Amino acid sequence: MNDLQDLLSLIQEQVEKRNLELEACKKRGDLFNIFQVLHLERRETITHSAFLAELLNPNGSHGMGAACLRSFIQHIPCLQKIPFDTTSANVYIEYYIGEISSDYSKGGRIDILISDGQNNSIIIENKIDANDQPKQLYRYYQFASTNYKNYCILYLTPDKECASELSTKHNNTNLIVGEQYFAIQYRKEILEWLSDCQHIAEKEQNNTLNIIIKQYISIIKTITNTMETNDNVLKIMLREENAPSILEILKSAPQWEEQIFHSFIEKLHEALGKDVHLEEGDFTFKVWKRQSPQFVISCTYDGGGRYIGITSANGTPFPEESLDKTKCLPSIYNDNWGKQVCDYTIYWPYGCAYLDHPYGQTKKGSYENYNLFIDSKEREKFIDYLVKLINNIFKEAQ
Repeated sequence: MNDLQDLLSLIQEQVEKRNLELEACKKRGDLFNIFQVLHLERRETITHSAFLAELLNPNGSHGMGAACLRSFIQHIPCLQKIPFDTTSANVYIEYYIGEISSDYSKGGRIDILISDGQNNSIIIENKIDANDQPKQLYRYYQFASTNYKNYCILYLTPDKECASELSTKHNNTNLIVGEQYFAIQYRKEILEWLSDCQHIAEKEQNNTLNIIIKQYISIIKTITNTMETNDNVLKIMLREENAPSILEILKSAPQWEEQIFHSFIEKLHEALGKDVHLEEGDFTFKVWKRQSPQFVISCTYDGGGRYIGITSANGTPFPEESLDKTKCLPSIYNDNWGKQVCDYTIYWPYGCAYLDHPYGQTKKGSYENYNLFIDSKEREKFIDYLVKLINNIFKEAQ
């Protein structure tokens, strides 16, 4: 126990030094990041697809012409096999290829489509946190093979090696990674390409683009857990004599994480009051007031972030004919994330919306936001925000 305590003391000393350095950076404005300020870190469509597409667009507002697109092709080996004409390229976001068929084999929206005047195309399916959709890559494969002479389908994720069969398989056909589609990663190919784009911007003295790409790189490194580590902490951890203590810490990490969130939920429940029932889930929670509720307020997580809304207590869907956009509650129907979010579906008949809070994207394993649970002041701020929002929903739902 003494060895473990001594190790933690050494690491804490380095953490405190690092915090002093970060405070100095903050005072200089070095930590300002427009993507974080607007809570856009994990919004696939309105942040990542939009930003990547703009860089790849030869006619984009960045003023770099086709330089970034040419660099992208150079960084992705499979694209070099296509005689792609960057001078005639057009870039589309959420490209509509028809209604999704009943068997999910056709239709949908392509995250990023790049086509040229020679009937060549590059298709990018962009996944930050979202799960694969039924036959998604298969649908894009059918569309590309039918409409283009040469094409390449890219499956872009933070770190996955391939897509699931849910996305790639239809009947007896199953797309093979490295043949019918290619997996690329934010932590590898995209970071390398962005670094090259930054060098291009520096060379062209495009300071605005250089700064924005630098900030975006920081976001990608956070998402992919590739931020530069505190070298002194790493050196301490790598000492051979510290290995048993490090392993003990790693084994206890999942339980630590659960206990931290459980403690947060207890404090939230206390703040909501005794007349409110609260059920804790896997980094999610539900609240209600009646003993046998028909509806509950649910706070859960998807690829876009943490969101809240009203759903049935037992998780059963509502009849589609009962859905009515006018039923959306004011506290849920908002513009928190750059566009109106009112997902009134058979599971969310009164709508749901992403949390308008810096920690709205905190999920299990998202260690960059753990100050929410550790720092008492930050925790109190978030609890106060949630209590006000939940109480407003209770009032509006009466």
